[in-house]
Amino acid sequence: MPMPAGGGYQQGQQQSCFDKMKVGFIMGFSIGMATGALFGGFGALR
Repeated sequence: MPMPAGGGYQQGQQQSCFDKMKVGFIMGFSIGMATGALFGGFGALR
């Protein structure tokens, strides 16, 4: 079965620099919040 051209994510469309920055910011923010909640909650319980 052949793979679709363009990887199947956004077929033929390029992400703009702002879109890449926005996705990176959202991923970093969410990972940071999850890590902070995990370690902060553990520290509060101690």
